[in-house]
Amino acid sequence: MKSYEVLGKEYPVIGIVETNTQLIPLVDIPMMSDERWNELCMKQTMENYKKLSGMGEAPDYETALAWENEFFKFEWEKDEKKSSPDPARYKGNNNLFLNYSVEVHKCQ
Repeated sequence: MKSYEVLGKEYPVIGIVETNTQLIPLVDIPMMSDERWNELCMKQTMENYKKLSGMGEAPDYETALAWENEFFKFEWEKDEKKSSPDPARYKGNNNLFLNYSVEVHKCQ
């Protein structure tokens, strides 16, 4: 066994873990550090402010995050009155919807 399929994608097997009942492949799936995740969250928040607020560049991250929280709170409540929130409404920007749907991120 040289590779293992996970969610339709092949990853190299770098080892095998043996349990009492089976052999489990140790798969080399690339991971993202918390630091990188936070960098990307912050960058996306700043981009959301610029693209969606109509106010240009955000003066700072805290301002952009506060605006984003209010924007999605308003959008979410508007959606909930109709039916369930629809990620397609956010112009294919799944990060935007995901960030709010998981309680609006707070990057550290």
